[in-house]
Amino acid sequence: MKRLMRLNLGLGLWLIVSPFVLDVRRAFRVSWEDFLLGLGIVSFSLCRLSSPRGAEFLDFLIMALGLTTLLNPFLYHYFNIEVVAWNNVVVGSMVFFLAIYEDYKNSESPKTVEGDRNT
Repeated sequence: MKRLMRLNLGLGLWLIVSPFVLDVRRAFRVSWEDFLLGLGIVSFSLCRLSSPRGAEFLDFLIMALGLTTLLNPFLYHYFNIEVVAWNNVVVGSMVFFLAIYEDYKNSESPKTVEGDRNT
């Protein structure tokens, strides 16, 4: 499952550099939001990668940051900058659903281990 967190880490890094790569000079606030959300995703993904199992709170934080990234174009109405809006929708939805899947897999695996011990 570390592969999923590495993917979230990469998506967070992309979100940090995307304002510079996509050349978003006309939307200063949007680029700072992307930078800070990406920094949060990267930070919590690194914490999640280095933590042992049972870090559901970190999965929740990554999920919340992904949802915030996904909803930013709708909340702040910046669909006039289409590339940035679609970038946020795609990256945010991927981070959000990967974090949900990671949390689901982690909540499922301890039950299996306990069930194996009892038999």
